[in-house]
Amino acid sequence: MDNNATTQPRQCVLEAQTQAALACWGNAASPHGVGQQAKRALQQAKQVMAGHLGCRSSEIVHTSGATEANNLAIAGVFEAEQFRRLPRRRILISAIEHPSVLEVAEALETRGALVDQIAVDGMGLVDLADLRTKLSVETLLVSVMAANNEVGTLQPISQIAKACKSVGAFFHTDATQWLGRMPLNVADWGVDLLSASAHKLHGPKGVGLLYRRAGIPIAEQQHGGGHQGGKRSGTVDVPGVVAFAKALDLAAKQSDWDLVIALRERLFEGLQREASPVQRISPHEGCLPNTLNVRFNRVDAEALMASAPSICCSPSSACSHASSRPSHVLLAMGLGGEAARECLRFSLSQYTTAAEVDQAVAVLSKAARYVRSALCEVA
Repeated sequence: MDNNATTQPRQCVLEAQTQAALACWGNAASPHGVGQQAKRALQQAKQVMAGHLGCRSSEIVHTSGATEANNLAIAGVFEAEQFRRLPRRRILISAIEHPSVLEVAEALETRGALVDQIAVDGMGLVDLADLRTKLSVETLLVSVMAANNEVGTLQPISQIAKACKSVGAFFHTDATQWLGRMPLNVADWGVDLLSASAHKLHGPKGVGLLYRRAGIPIAEQQHGGGHQGGKRSGTVDVPGVVAFAKALDLAAKQSDWDLVIALRERLFEGLQREASPVQRISPHEGCLPNTLNVRFNRVDAEALMASAPSICCSPSSACSHASSRPSHVLLAMGLGGEAARECLRFSLSQYTTAAEVDQAVAVLSKAARYVRSALCEVA
């Protein structure tokens, strides 16, 4: 129940990756026959992915994952802009972004960027009025994730894109949690840049993508060969890209998310019945079909997880779990520090079963009662 952190790779995806590693082991940048065979496999995979994104294959840059794609998008656009005679330096990001967006923006501040955050409401929805107030002709880039990884809130991407275009700002979205779970079309959304990662949709780790609309200037962040049209140097992981395309193709053909939603609701209803008092933090509507964030009142989330080690869930993003601070997402949504420390994120997949949901309810409810009773004894 921690599929927003990573997913179990599909067997057929791993098989496609292995077959490509054996048959297309050449360097796709090499001019000889073996290299060109790898290049053809890469091009075919990119065409599949472009079809699902609604873009041209030439607009896809392959990366090691969404973290690198986010860095390439934000830092790449900022650095490319600085070659202009009067460069723009203002960057807007939402207050609930993934650390790979928040921290690259923070790093750019040391290089002259003027970064501001867009507020969100109690459901984690971007405040469009706040966005429009902060937008100006000096704004270079806006970055707002499509679907939040901790609470599942879906953002009004096309409305944000329209607001950005009204002042000539570029718009980037981290669609890591969205891709493979709901339809996505970059043209319909109106985004300029989009990041995603294979391992969030039952693909392999270590491979991601950046969609870059044709004509968007971007400075290479990895130097050493001018690969991928000078956007990202390094030998492309052809087997990984083939596997990514396979995983995306399979995800797009599956339509049983209604079952996942039913299991998500079964989970919350069970916790509400057996582990009360609990509070639903994720929105009922406009939410990822697999994601549920729950507050266990008067139960520290870390203590709850320690008391239920068989249940895979998370108090926050896996990339920020090492920090002792409460979730910045929950704080931005208006929760206090104590309340934020009592929240757990559950993220299901199409492999999750009703039996697993019922087991999680039983184990977590017992653990919650134990932690509360221990707290009472201390008090």
